[in-house]
Amino acid sequence: MSIYEASIIEKCYFSDSDYTDKVEIDISTFRRLFNFRYINAGRPLDDQSNGNFKSLSKNMVELATHDEKLGALLENLPDQILSPIQDTEIIDKVRDTSVKGLSNAVKTIAKASGGNTGSMILDIDINEGTITSLLNQITNTKYQYEGYFLNEASQGLGYSNMIYILLQLETYKRKIDPLLVNLFVVEEPESHMHPQMQRIFGKYLKDYYLQKKIQGLITTHSGEMVRLTEMKNLRVSRPIDQLESKIYDFSMFKKGLSGDTTLDTFYDWFYEIGFSEIVFADRVILYEGDTERLLIRKLLTLDIYEELNQKYIAYVQVGGAYAHKYSKVINFLKIKTLVLTDLDYKKDATTVEAVKESKTTNATINTYYDLSKEIKSPTILDLYEWKDKGENKILGGLVLINYQGKSEQYARTLEEAMLSKFYNLNVLEKKMEVSGLRKEIAIILNILFQTLINLKKMI
Repeated sequence: MSIYEASIIEKCYFSDSDYTDKVEIDISTFRRLFNFRYINAGRPLDDQSNGNFKSLSKNMVELATHDEKLGALLENLPDQILSPIQDTEIIDKVRDTSVKGLSNAVKTIAKASGGNTGSMILDIDINEGTITSLLNQITNTKYQYEGYFLNEASQGLGYSNMIYILLQLETYKRKIDPLLVNLFVVEEPESHMHPQMQRIFGKYLKDYYLQKKIQGLITTHSGEMVRLTEMKNLRVSRPIDQLESKIYDFSMFKKGLSGDTTLDTFYDWFYEIGFSEIVFADRVILYEGDTERLLIRKLLTLDIYEELNQKYIAYVQVGGAYAHKYSKVINFLKIKTLVLTDLDYKKDATTVEAVKESKTTNATINTYYDLSKEIKSPTILDLYEWKDKGENKILGGLVLINYQGKSEQYARTLEEAMLSKFYNLNVLEKKMEVSGLRKEIAIILNILFQTLINLKKMI
């Protein structure tokens, strides 16, 4: 493989959009067409002397040199430093001492080269470059607070990371050339930042890119960063298999929604809430309420679900009226999803036959059943059979929709099903008892009401 890679020859061309009319150019010419800066995720942040390296101080000096006053100062600084050195004849002394110290070496070299070797001396060369290098060595980044100068470590790596990126941005901005392709790339700007700082800094980065008209790319694993961008600006990389990934372009996804105003509005709203969890996840579970959330998280701690628990699962709380609206993004990302929702038949159905003949008010169940069977309003019996036959897998097996069944004693909601299983209750019998009790209470209240009316008339 290495031999194959070494034999590859890079070539660049100017061409039209069809790549038919093309002219070869050399690599160096091609690279000069770009003003490119890339901030790696593995950036060093501690402003401590590590050999000759101080990252923040070096970048601050580089940025400061663009200032006109400091630039003028640096131009004059070599002469100002050189003047007292000349006054004390330091240069002459260094030259004289170096000649004496190197005399034996010079004589030996001269014999080997036919006696044509000149004298060797040490000289002092002070210029703008050496002064800048000196500034890099002698400067340290400090944080000034109420008259005190604190070392960088007092602020934490998250804050240093933010300062480092801002310095890079400012330096890059000063080098923008309208005749070049200007591109600024930041890899994982959220490194070392807590969620609140990610949110604030992400918003600043977004506004900065827009205001300064910077063309760039930000790669991230942060849900906070994703929420701050617009859906049309998002590109998601997801693995297809072990050796291949695919880029999902959400500008195309958003364009596909433009014909459906309701759905387009829904995704604009939904983007701020649960979208980032979905784009990063291996699997998605859509559920209705807090009971489902607590139960699912508890179940996944059991040994039987160890393999599933190792995956990144997005838990998104939605009602039965909205879960089906997620189908577009699920199908777009090709991500396996479990929809847990309530059967929601008529509350006054208190017999088995009444339940079977009843119909659900759950929009998600009705939508998915219609998608599968082309029947818009199935009975509860239809839904029981649909589930028993395993036909509740839709979108090519991407989505499994699940709800209460006959084995839960005809429960209407998850809470009813849990009570039935845990206490071995007949849900329908209890409903009849409650229904009868409600009728008795209603009769008593009516009698009391009529009594009060009669008393008022007597008074």
